[in-house]
Amino acid sequence: MTWFYFKLAPGGSSAMFPIVNGLVHTIMYTYYILSTFDSVKPYLWWKKYVTTIQLIQFIILGLHFAVAALTPNCGYPRVLSLTGVAIAGMFFALFAAFYKETYTKQQLQKQQQQELLQNQPEQSTTTTTNHKSQ
Repeated sequence: MTWFYFKLAPGGSSAMFPIVNGLVHTIMYTYYILSTFDSVKPYLWWKKYVTTIQLIQFIILGLHFAVAALTPNCGYPRVLSLTGVAIAGMFFALFAAFYKETYTKQQLQKQQQQELLQNQPEQSTTTTTNHKSQ
């Protein structure tokens, strides 16, 4: 995408995406590298915030391209601005769904319930076996 944007419209507005995206990916890959070390894993409480930063990235990029699309005589190709808004919106929706599924209170409660249910069959099997033998 970056190459395509720079090929069609070299300059400032096209530079926004790689700058913001590069910063976010630096944070993200720092997290992933650190998560490979067992001694560091207990200190990696900020995974949720990496996703939050990614969501903020898509808001910033969407607004940036929306302003370019809505500004008369901007000089930046309108089709690229509208495409940028659409791409940022799509990625925001995907990451928001991931965030909701992974980090919301309801989802965390469901995960805890599933863990409890996984532990219960062992107990209920023992209870059923004991009950049948009586």
